[in-house]
Amino acid sequence: MLRSAARVAVPVAPASQAYSRLAIRCMTSSSSSLASAPPKAPAKTLKPSSKVNARTSRLLRSQLGTSADALAPEQPTPEQQAAHQAALQQDTFSRVTSSPPAKLQQVIAHATASTYDFNALIQSGRLPPDWQLLEDGQVIYLPSWPVSSHAGPASYTSHRAGSGEVFILRSGAYVTWGINAEQSKRFRSLVLTPRQEKGTSTWQVERGAYEDVGEEEMEFLRNEEEVTRVVGDVLIIGRAPPEADPESPTYDDPWSPLLARLSFSAGLALSARLSSQETSLSTYLASVQGIPRLLEEKGRVPISRREVVRKMGRLLKLRQMVNLEEGSKVEELELFWENARMEQHYDSICTTLDIESRFRSLNEQLDHAENLMGVLRALLTEGSSHRMELVIIALIAVEVALALSSHIPKVWADDDEEEEEEETVKPVVVAR
Repeated sequence: MLRSAARVAVPVAPASQAYSRLAIRCMTSSSSSLASAPPKAPAKTLKPSSKVNARTSRLLRSQLGTSADALAPEQPTPEQQAAHQAALQQDTFSRVTSSPPAKLQQVIAHATASTYDFNALIQSGRLPPDWQLLEDGQVIYLPSWPVSSHAGPASYTSHRAGSGEVFILRSGAYVTWGINAEQSKRFRSLVLTPRQEKGTSTWQVERGAYEDVGEEEMEFLRNEEEVTRVVGDVLIIGRAPPEADPESPTYDDPWSPLLARLSFSAGLALSARLSSQETSLSTYLASVQGIPRLLEEKGRVPISRREVVRKMGRLLKLRQMVNLEEGSKVEELELFWENARMEQHYDSICTTLDIESRFRSLNEQLDHAENLMGVLRALLTEGSSHRMELVIIALIAVEVALALSSHIPKVWADDDEEEEEEETVKPVVVAR
């Protein structure tokens, strides 16, 4: 055993010398090239590249005649694995976003009302002929929409080569894919809120139309070679995400690009709704932001009780829109309860759009406005109580005055009678 080990160990020296000569030649060639090139700033010492390590490993194997297992490379550290995965992710993103065949398109969500009346929309006849009803009647899907911005449902049959698709959510929002901003806004005026002509009846689709229409816009691209996911501000629509664990309960959940786009559309619609609510709340806060300063300067409530009640009503309406309306964050599609793979798409876009933090910030601002209205209401109540106390004191004073005015004449009359009696009694006593 020792002899075989000695026989194997003999050629090691030439191999190491060959490796040293190879390294010296590399250093000599690099130093000569550096001497001819202009001077540069000193760089940090780097490890040999993987190609150099591979060539060196093959050279040692050929000279030593050992197996590949004897000179197998060491396992990478977790930090190296993480860096490698990050590099692969970056390369994938660069390849996807810069690939010539891939074309970035717009996906735009509009939140226009509290809810849509689907019965009125279907009976209005303004939908193209191939519309579909999805998710137990919660979504109307239009597979294609005319390319021309001047075309509408009436010319749909002659413009069958549409470039976009539309998801109409019953919760009061619609999402357009592959349609520019002008066409996306025009869709509302053509389908949801058309102009009423004389002698015709218009089906009202929007229930509780918003004063401030919310919008959310992103970009997407189609690439069948990539996994469907969110990368930065770009939605990649491709193949199904791989399921790592076959034993997972979500392994058999159905997946399709249509359901993936629907999941992304639900997240975009929620973000658009939050944008509308944020705009409305900003307008409300701007209307009451001067009240604390007026309280400090004047020392009294600067608005009337009626105005305070109106602002309280507006505040309660905003809180109801944020937390209780259909389509709010707490009201999600049943699709995500039944299909965890679609829920992953929905959660990923909600994370990208900061839905959780925006929702929490919106409620915090509502709490601040509610505290301000509570202070105003308490001050008005205190002022009313003070006035009531003054009124009660005045009433008591009046009652006392009336009592005095009614009793004083009687007292005076009694005194006069007593004096008359005394005058009549005195002469009788003197006569005796």
